[in-house]
Amino acid sequence: MVLRYEEKFRKLFFSRRVDHPWEVRMATLAKVIDELRTSSTSKERMASIRNDILKCVVSGIAEVVNVPAESLCANLLCFDGEEKKRMMVAERSDPKRGRYKKYECNDGFLPWMAIKTASILVEHDYREREGLGKRSYRSIVTVPITKEGIAYGSLSVDCGAAFAFWGYKKQIAFQLRPYISLFALTFSKSDTTIPCLFEAAHVR
Repeated sequence: MVLRYEEKFRKLFFSRRVDHPWEVRMATLAKVIDELRTSSTSKERMASIRNDILKCVVSGIAEVVNVPAESLCANLLCFDGEEKKRMMVAERSDPKRGRYKKYECNDGFLPWMAIKTASILVEHDYREREGLGKRSYRSIVTVPITKEGIAYGSLSVDCGAAFAFWGYKKQIAFQLRPYISLFALTFSKSDTTIPCLFEAAHVR
C-alpha cells in the first residue's frame, strides 16, 4: 500500500524523534496541509498556521544560504484596506519583531515593489529609506504571494548580515514556491488583492 506523503511524514513524526531541520519542516507542513483542508478556521488558528509556515520558510532558507536560522526572520504582509496604499505585517516568524506594523506602498518599500514589478527582489545591503528608523537587518528578499494572477500580499525574509542572499536568487525562489502556494490558501475572497503575474517557477 502506497501512503500519501502527509501520512508518511505523520508516521515519521510519531514513530521516532524528529530533530533534523528538514524532518521537522516536513512534519510541520503535513500538519499545516491537514489544517488548511478544514472548511472553517478561526482567526487565531489561521495566525498559528501562518506562523508555522513562516518558521518552515526560515528553516529552508537557512539551509539554502548556509546561515544560522536565528539570523533570519520571515514576514507575511497583506494589504491594509481596499485603497491598497499601505501594507501591514500580518505575521512574523520572530514574535519579538511585532505584528500589525503598517508601511506605505511606495517605491522604497521592497515587498510592495515585488508585487508592482511581479518579481523576486533582493536588497543585499539595506539602508533605511522609509523614514522608520534603523532596522535590525541588512539583507532582504521578497516575493509576491500569488494565485492565478492575483497577489494577496508579499512574503519577505530578512537577515542581519549584508549580502546573505548574494548569488542565491534562483535557489531561494525555488525554495519559496510551495510556501507561496500555501500562504495563498490562508487568504479569503474578501481580502484585498491586486493583479500580479508573478510565477516563482519562471525566475531565472
